[in-house]
Amino acid sequence: MFDKYNRRGNTEKQLEKLTMKAGASEAVITPPVGLTMTGMAKRIAGDKIARYVHDDLYVKALCLESENGSMAVAVLDIGGIDAVFTSEVRKAVEEKAGLKQDSIMVSATHCHSSSAIRPVAVAYSDENIGISSSGKTDGSWGSSEVKPALFGNENISSKWRKEILGKTINTIVDAWENREEAI
Repeated sequence: MFDKYNRRGNTEKQLEKLTMKAGASEAVITPPVGLTMTGMAKRIAGDKIARYVHDDLYVKALCLESENGSMAVAVLDIGGIDAVFTSEVRKAVEEKAGLKQDSIMVSATHCHSSSAIRPVAVAYSDENIGISSSGKTDGSWGSSEVKPALFGNENISSKWRKEILGKTINTIVDAWENREEAI
């Protein structure tokens, strides 16, 4: 049993001490019908409004703990998240589960079947918003302006944002609390 883990020449007694715990959790975060979807192209109806749900979207979390430390990874099926959202998640998870903020990663799949928490352009510093690849600084990006509508975020629901924030926090905490020995 120990041979496959003994690549570093550890003794059997040392290997018995090596443990890793893992926990996973998920929650549905499907936006309500009527919210604008992220993406550059209008849909068949001529706009970007969600008219029905084909498949649910999720937040999924994985937490790992070993003698060397702990970490959590959360992935949301949405168009994008910003630093404010990530910071709120990290602070709340640290308070509820004790995980250090710098060991928590939050990411988005960048799907175009959901809305985004913030416009993708906000990922850049304020002074760089609107600078196109040609170096323009007039707020234009090619033939379109950089604005929330471009990224499908003009009617983001603050209620939906709060719901996603809570579900993200709870999903990470659930994954942490449900850790089991993995090796």
